[in-house]
Amino acid sequence: MVNSTHEAHHRTFREFPGLYRRAFALLGLPDPGPTEAESLNCDLTEIQPVERRVDSLLRQRCADSRTYLLIVESQTKKDPAKARSWGYYLTYLASKHPEAHPMLLVVCRNRHTARWAKGPFRIGHGSQANLHVTPFVLGPEDVPAVKDVDQALEDLELAVLSAVTHIEDARIDDILEILATAMKKAPEEFPTELATELISAGLSGSPSADLWRNLMGALTLDPNSKTWLAEYYRELGRVESRKEDLLNLCAARGIPLSEEDTERITACEDLERLGRWVRKAGTAGTTEEIFAEGTEK
Repeated sequence: MVNSTHEAHHRTFREFPGLYRRAFALLGLPDPGPTEAESLNCDLTEIQPVERRVDSLLRQRCADSRTYLLIVESQTKKDPAKARSWGYYLTYLASKHPEAHPMLLVVCRNRHTARWAKGPFRIGHGSQANLHVTPFVLGPEDVPAVKDVDQALEDLELAVLSAVTHIEDARIDDILEILATAMKKAPEEFPTELATELISAGLSGSPSADLWRNLMGALTLDPNSKTWLAEYYRELGRVESRKEDLLNLCAARGIPLSEEDTERITACEDLERLGRWVRKAGTAGTTEEIFAEGTEK
């Protein structure tokens, strides 16, 4: 299930595309030089009902004329099924965009998850795999913790990534205090509000969330705000409302819901799909009719 903490990890790269070059340096890869970033559609779906959606997908055009398609995934726990999906993402993009170089970057806040995410993940015969998936990973052991205000001011984008990846670090309160001090001294062109929102999202549910709010001031989002976090919460509200509508409609029409049916509804985060289910629930007699694809009434 998508949540604000999950969003913060990969959206840090979407909102601060300059981190792509920083990631190359942290991972020991050759410097690609200045890049131009463009967000692409994250939906890698081929046919319904199988859906493949990456967290963030960026096209990076580099100074050396090479083009990379950077998949940025946020991973908070070990998940063998996700590892198999990563292989699909890379091969799909390699087939669809033969002119570009697909790359997979996994961002983690937990050192054990980060070690696992580096793989390699073997796909194929047990003794000799056809495909080895070896993601690039940035976790607490790969991204240096911000140690002082001068270091944070030297590269504020990297300092934001450092805070997001060290949320589970015992030193997180010190890291946040240093970063807050640096961000208050940031040049006018630095998107301080955006960075504050990203870190607030990453800290969601963390004991340090209150500290960050106190350090940066209460984060109040204008209802008409166009920032990604404001839009995320508006979208989340619409999704939860649509789920409630569907459950209430099924109850009102006497459509029995099994435990699996209820779980399928509550786990769905696709607003459009929930809308289709609500429309079909108005005339359907069973959940099989509601969930059937390609039978819009």
